[in-house]
Amino acid sequence: MKYINREKGRNCNISLEALKNINIIKIFSTESHEYSKYANSLDTILNLQIKKEQFNLLHMIISKMFVTITYVLIILKGDALLRSNQIDGKTFTSFFFYINNIYSCVDILDYFVDICDIVEQYRHIIALLAGGACAKIGKSPFAMVSSGTGRVSGTGRVSGTGRVSGTGRVSGTGRVSGTGRVSGTGRVSGISHDELVPDMGSKKSGEKDVVLSFRNVYFRYPNRENGYVLKNVNMKIYRNTSNVILGKSGGGKSTLLKLILNLYKCSKGKIYLYNKLLNMYTSRQIFDHITYVQQDSKLLNATIKENMTYGISDSTNFDMLDLTNISKCCTSHEFISRLRKRYETHISNKTELITSSQKQKICIARALIRYPKILLLDESTSAMDKENERAIFQNLRRNSIFKDLTIIRITHKKANLDLSDNVFVLKDGYITRQKHI
Repeated sequence: MKYINREKGRNCNISLEALKNINIIKIFSTESHEYSKYANSLDTILNLQIKKEQFNLLHMIISKMFVTITYVLIILKGDALLRSNQIDGKTFTSFFFYINNIYSCVDILDYFVDICDIVEQYRHIIALLAGGACAKIGKSPFAMVSSGTGRVSGTGRVSGTGRVSGTGRVSGTGRVSGTGRVSGTGRVSGISHDELVPDMGSKKSGEKDVVLSFRNVYFRYPNRENGYVLKNVNMKIYRNTSNVILGKSGGGKSTLLKLILNLYKCSKGKIYLYNKLLNMYTSRQIFDHITYVQQDSKLLNATIKENMTYGISDSTNFDMLDLTNISKCCTSHEFISRLRKRYETHISNKTELITSSQKQKICIARALIRYPKILLLDESTSAMDKENERAIFQNLRRNSIFKDLTIIRITHKKANLDLSDNVFVLKDGYITRQKHI
């Protein structure tokens, strides 16, 4: 019985975990994996329930047969005793009803399995209440574990320093060259695409290296009537470039990324991915090319290795050397190595073993481990200080396995913009300035 309750609890955890991490499941296209995991759990519960009912049936048959045979033997023996006048009818009748009352009490054994179920559930409730009491007095399991192994510290500070300085050019394959400042303090709704985007004719690779293109894109939410969130957005993103979309919170930066993922449909205009209309791709095809890391991206209730390799078809046999290299690239290998179980350490969103900045590093590593063509970072380094953030982007630029990676990150911080090839400033729904560092 306890196995059934344990599997039901596991099944409930699977469904709750899937609901909490629905964005991750969508981004990594793991719907079929989660479905099969949930279905396997249901099959296990079904098989256990079948075994339980088979046991109940067998128990009922045996008990009823025992009672029936006993009654038959009592009647036969009583008949023989009555014929030989060894007992009278009143004595036999009293004895028969006495045995009948005893068997009425024995019938409660038919509910033996149900009684065991109630006892097991009672124990589970007591355990939950005891766990809640421990949490109130600060004796959580994580606190007890961390006190013995030490806690990996992290700064987790958000640095707002750093300014975009200089007007120099950065030229080379896959990068945009040009002086590239679009002036003007007013609105740019009347500016053409050629005026808004600097001349790309000097690029050696040409238009074939354009991985993403916005053409006169407008967007507004259906339930809002106060105008467009994005207005006349014209933008080209080239292969192997690092691009920053800079703007204030609530300015439409995240909306822009959701348009790229085709989670939102643009109200006007067109978006092209690899010179093909974005709407012509399926969701799976888009997420095969693009990986998205949110600011509050969730960690799975699993080991660090399972978190990092989530969505990989054969994650159990994933090469640990590749995993370590990507982890080093995200500057997460050092603090993981300090943990007692290293990559087999069990973590979740509530764990206190790692800091917020370290959680973000694991989420970025999880995205990179799929070797995407385009990496979207939605304030994904907000909990890191500028030195850690800088180290990650420098490592991505130097690592040969990411030589074709295109990065698009949105931020409201002005730190480390010198590592970007293009900076797009989003203000009042318009791309009001583009600066090439």
